[in-house]
Amino acid sequence: GDQLAICWKKARFGVILTHATVAGRGRFLVTPNRYVARVRLRDKATGRKVVVIGTHMVSSGWTGAKHLDAWRRAHWHAHMVVMRRVVRRAVEVNDIVIWSGDMNRPPWSFKHRLFPSLRFAGACSIVAKTGPTHGSTTFDYAGAISRVGKVTEDAKTFRAHSDHRGIRARFTLAA
Repeated sequence: GDQLAICWKKARFGVILTHATVAGRGRFLVTPNRYVARVRLRDKATGRKVVVIGTHMVSSGWTGAKHLDAWRRAHWHAHMVVMRRVVRRAVEVNDIVIWSGDMNRPPWSFKHRLFPSLRFAGACSIVAKTGPTHGSTTFDYAGAISRVGKVTEDAKTFRAHSDHRGIRARFTLAA
């Protein structure tokens, strides 16, 4: 939904499930519907289950544009509730969860909302220091959560056909 691309290597992963959850209904001439999209994969070599989640949060709720700020903030918070529910469910039944998206806020504003009380044996990684992705700010993030080992990442930004720079991240699970 909402043109959210999730990519994987077909030779390495088999698809178990694809799904998109409506995170918020749009508003005419303001913003389209927003979604939390996910793909559940099985690593063909190890059998581990991996979920990849993507989203695009509503923007401009904190810019001072009074006529829409309250609506956009409420929309952003409702979207975060859906994102948190999807991440929590994914962590409960999968070995690794990878998430990404244009969060339209700095990490201090969503990290505690997205991972409020997750308890797991592994690690949580958030890629946030890849450099600006939108002008001089960074609103685009990716991260990984593992129940089976420590996750490390290698990430960099790249020029994309967008007003944002893209993030290319490779997550590695240490044995």
